[in-house]
Amino acid sequence: GGQYITTVIFSVEGVKSANHGFQIAIVSMSGNFGFFCGNILSLILRHTLTNEQLLDWGWRIPFWLGILASISGLYLRYAVPNSHKEPQIQNDVNADDHNNNNNNNSASQTMIEKLNV
Repeated sequence: GGQYITTVIFSVEGVKSANHGFQIAIVSMSGNFGFFCGNILSLILRHTLTNEQLLDWGWRIPFWLGILASISGLYLRYAVPNSHKEPQIQNDVNADDHNNNNNNNSASQTMIEKLNV
């Protein structure tokens, strides 16, 4: 849940604007598919384990599977390069910081100015 917005942004940065809707749909579908798989796993565990087994050790199985699944997330986070737009964004942020320091504007005044542009 916490990575949803960053996942959407990351997935649409590198595609044509005509395909943004499709990319966002893929991200949403993936989240729903994960929710579905979690429910299926819960169903399987409830039908294959006794209540005692489920309470003793069975409840740990989804957490261990989640740890294994997070390995792919860590790989994507650190091994996939950022988009080509990041240096330009960083240059824009640095330019804004430089302009703010020279003008001695407060952060709220700068934000108001940006909104009025």
